[in-house]
Amino acid sequence: MSSNNANTYISGGVNYGTVVGQINAPDTQSDEQAIIQWLAPLNHAQKQSDVFKVHQPGTGKWFTESPVFDEWLASDRNALWAHGIRKFGRILICSCTSSRSPASIEGAGKTVLMSMLVSHLNELDSKEPANRVACVYCEYSQIALQSPENLLASIWRQLLPDQDVLPPNVRNLWKGNKRGSTRASTEQVMSVLSDEVAHLSVVSILIDAVDELRPKVQKVLLQNIRSLLAMPELKGTRIRLMVSSRQEKSLFADADLVEIVAAEEDVRLFVEKCIKDGISPASDDLSDSVREDLDLKKTIISRVTKQSKGMFLLTRLYMDLLEDQVSLKKIRNAIEHLPKGLDAVYEEAWKRIQQQSPGYSDLAQQVIQWLSSAFTQMTVNQLRHAMATEEDDSDINEENMPAVDILVAACQGLVKIDRGSGIIRLAHFTTYEFFRRVRSEEASDAHRAIAKTCLTYLMFKVFDRGPCKYISSRLVDMKWARGEGDSRDILARRIFQYPFMKYAADHWGDHARSSSETDIQASISAFLRQPRCLASTVQARYVDSEFGYDAELDAQYPGSLALHAAVCYELEATVDLCLRDLPGLEINGVDCRGKTALHWAVESKSTSIALKLLQAGADLESDIRAERFQWIAVSTGTGPDRWGYRSR
Repeated sequence: MSSNNANTYISGGVNYGTVVGQINAPDTQSDEQAIIQWLAPLNHAQKQSDVFKVHQPGTGKWFTESPVFDEWLASDRNALWAHGIRKFGRILICSCTSSRSPASIEGAGKTVLMSMLVSHLNELDSKEPANRVACVYCEYSQIALQSPENLLASIWRQLLPDQDVLPPNVRNLWKGNKRGSTRASTEQVMSVLSDEVAHLSVVSILIDAVDELRPKVQKVLLQNIRSLLAMPELKGTRIRLMVSSRQEKSLFADADLVEIVAAEEDVRLFVEKCIKDGISPASDDLSDSVREDLDLKKTIISRVTKQSKGMFLLTRLYMDLLEDQVSLKKIRNAIEHLPKGLDAVYEEAWKRIQQQSPGYSDLAQQVIQWLSSAFTQMTVNQLRHAMATEEDDSDINEENMPAVDILVAACQGLVKIDRGSGIIRLAHFTTYEFFRRVRSEEASDAHRAIAKTCLTYLMFKVFDRGPCKYISSRLVDMKWARGEGDSRDILARRIFQYPFMKYAADHWGDHARSSSETDIQASISAFLRQPRCLASTVQARYVDSEFGYDAELDAQYPGSLALHAAVCYELEATVDLCLRDLPGLEINGVDCRGKTALHWAVESKSTSIALKLLQAGADLESDIRAERFQWIAVSTGTGPDRWGYRSR
């Protein structure tokens, strides 16, 4: 039971591996989209649209009119590594072989600048059908989704000339991966990407905030981009690469280097626009007074521009601070005492949050707790469902869900929603870092509370019906069922109606492991003793992978699913609970891959759990490669003879 090691779609006795040919048999234009979504689940084109909406017209010209950008446009296989301000306003120059736009400054507006460059390049290439632009937005909140394969596939997706007509090699790849029931490898994605690049004259690839990726993912991604640049079969294509990062060292030795600091003129234009639009959203009269007071207007523009020191993020936070003032006198006082630096601004915003009415203050603190503790990004509807869930609830109470506008307003500018995707996030990576750092002592409590919410949600009565019979309601998925079945048995509809289910299914164990597991043992035990809820959870977690749930196997090996879940999340106290208290537990029970709990302990290299299982009677003679069990001997200091193991 690992998201990286899954097998067959099996649910409620229906083996999706045996019907996957029918479920995924493309025969309409929408099915072309289904294959694209299978290969490239990340939609950075949508992210580009979301980010560009906040671009201030007239800003960024300092970069597009610079000699280094002109040289990059005219070059072949040229790379630009852009960097920006780090903490304390220090500027660092980094080298790399990929071209990069504005981005190493912490809060310098590099992501918005990158979106402006994507738009600018699209305009330049609009009359050249063989030219393409692809952008990748790396985000700390999307760590779980941003694998090298998904990021590279996102580039391929944006290079497609027509997303209703797929190249034969992509369709063949889909068929070769059990008609979409297994994931494409990095090598396979690189193959379809290089094939697509070969048909083009000019390809511009822009990667923003690469430093927000996990180090291993970052390394693999850039290594593959480097290999793309070096492919001899792509000599007929001009490839331009631009990367932004806060990193001091680059992974490209011969890249051009650019320092990114928001131009003073750009900051001034932004502040002027804020004043023109109204500095106080709550009062037209106060906004008019500021616009009419030329001296105050001049002071605001001058002080905010100077204090921001080239950081657009800081500029915006200063303007948010001024929005909160209720009179001209208070605006004058605030502008005279602007906090210095991001941390000081965040501290000030946190104070404003705590000084709100109890309802708003509690709401904002819960939102920030969730967003700074979540293991992946969440949509605003997922978050609203989570926050509406209370202990002992048996279904969602929609009357308990906070209104979206109140939820955002309560957070005093520290939270934003991407209107296109519905993703809610902290305002910036530095916001995330700040709350992770200053509230580190509360982290365990936060994870414990979130884990309990996840478990409560997963034990709703609707999930006690067990796994759904059908994956989705698309005709192509349902035609084999000849229209039979209850609509409540459609997984896609279940997840739509209960949007928090997918997050809870994926991460309840992560939050439990990150807290004091024993403090929520009662909740975990109650969940694991509800086999239909657990089976529904497994189905939701692995719907996009090869693994699933088999009712017949679970009946044959009672308790195995619960044990596998505990092992996969490395919950040692829960493993002890399963081994001690689950009636009729078959420790060597297998899942849909034919794997036992011991297999998963070995896969995750969990020495202590592997030993617990062995001591409880786990069978070493399972069908698994010898070197996997040799790891146990090396890591535990015990030889295979002790456990009765013999190499085959």
